[in-house]
Amino acid sequence: LFSGDPYLQEQVRVVLERNGGFINDEGQLPHHFQGTVPTYQALSGETQTGPNVFWILSCFNYAKTTGNLQWLKSYMPKLRKASAFLFDMIKPSFNLLRSPGSLMIDVFIRSNFTTDTNAMAVGFLRDFAAAEEATGNSSGAAQLRDIASSVAEATAALLWNKETGD
Repeated sequence: LFSGDPYLQEQVRVVLERNGGFINDEGQLPHHFQGTVPTYQALSGETQTGPNVFWILSCFNYAKTTGNLQWLKSYMPKLRKASAFLFDMIKPSFNLLRSPGSLMIDVFIRSNFTTDTNAMAVGFLRDFAAAEEATGNSSGAAQLRDIASSVAEATAALLWNKETGD
């Protein structure tokens, strides 16, 4: 992607779109494949946020690196569907994302309001807001920035121990 080679950049787009073709009705991307069959649960049996997070961020990196804003505009509906899978996990009463599984590590069986997932969500929401702004959705961008601020404040208040620094 960062080589500047148009052919290689085009291949990145093809791979991103191929992966995006496996989004299920809930907006979830597969965790892995068994043969050619997509599997949406992690090895632990839990649902992970990582596949959606990292795929969406990869799409944003492709658009930023190549300057292909037209592609980003045309692909935003699919990115919004994939992000809704994550945004629907935000519990308004806490302003935190309640994760059904670990962000990145398959074998961890943990859930609820996890610090790593909520810390990631802040930057993710801000990146998504930037993409919305770049594609002309200023009101959507403002809403995402507000949610990012709320999650950041809640993470600091509820998931971070100021006395011990963890």
